[in-house]
Amino acid sequence: MTANIPGLVFQLQQRADKSLHVLYSSRSLSTLCGECTNADDTAWTGCINNFHPEDRAGFFATMEASAQRLTHWNWEGRITAPACNTKWINLRAMPSVMADGSTIWDGIILNITRSKQRENESLHARELLEKLSGHIQHAREDERTKIAREIHDELGGILTTLKMDLGWLGKRIAHDPALLERTQAMTQLIMEALHTARRIAADLRPAALDNLGLTAAMEEHAAKLLGRRGITYRLTPPEQEFDLDDLHATAIFRIFQESLTNIVRHAAATAVEILLTRSPHGLGVTIRDDGSGITPHRAPSSPSYGILGMQERAKRLGGDLSISSMPGRGTTVCLHIPVASAGNALP
Repeated sequence: MTANIPGLVFQLQQRADKSLHVLYSSRSLSTLCGECTNADDTAWTGCINNFHPEDRAGFFATMEASAQRLTHWNWEGRITAPACNTKWINLRAMPSVMADGSTIWDGIILNITRSKQRENESLHARELLEKLSGHIQHAREDERTKIAREIHDELGGILTTLKMDLGWLGKRIAHDPALLERTQAMTQLIMEALHTARRIAADLRPAALDNLGLTAAMEEHAAKLLGRRGITYRLTPPEQEFDLDDLHATAIFRIFQESLTNIVRHAAATAVEILLTRSPHGLGVTIRDDGSGITPHRAPSSPSYGILGMQERAKRLGGDLSISSMPGRGTTVCLHIPVASAGNALP
């Protein structure tokens, strides 16, 4: 029966002197464990000599832990026998203690090389997707910055010139009430267009982020998004301004921006607390609201794209993002960026 199992079935004994002895082994050694010569299948412990140097210590450590705690023995490692391709194997066994003090494991060894290859391919594909996502976000931020500047400088300049020209024209047609009224109406429309252009430019890329720094940009955005909706907020700045490069400042601001957007859209909050901290360990941003929290009927089966975007940005900075919530007790978003990633952000 064991000969038909696609793996090496074994019974291994560890005696009181820590020596290992194979009490039983099915005949799958040459195909499974990397032995390239005709070897005695029952003496498969010789394979240990072929374990990859980086994996050999883990084999004995997990075996010893299983023997001491009488828990399941689960180990994965590589075999690099001469003239053979490197193989990945998985050992699973259950221990039993004998009357003489020895430990006996009944288990199986499986060849998991193909699954490991697929796993590595999946990891590689995920890394490529993360790089692509990062490139897309970076390109999008560059494009947003470019468009914001063009709207602010080009379109804003044109509208301002039109407003001045209409003011000049209005002085010369003051004797004609109908024309003056039409000119004033046009001036009002230009003012509205100018305000709209500035709002769009600020939404694309807050000027404060480039001119005044991250803390000022966060304060400005909180006042605009929360203050205008009657949501009270308190922003506690760090003792010293974050000195971040554009990549870090933009990513942290976008995470903050998405957090406030979620509060406005979903939380029904009346108050928000924003805490910015810096320590020897890194930078921190905490956003806490008193809203409805994430109730079971509102909790999605998988994270929303907004939350996924926040997590991806945090991961790209080498940091982590956590979200905790209780129904009726609000939600807390915590972002932490380590010192190594923050670079010159700390003294």
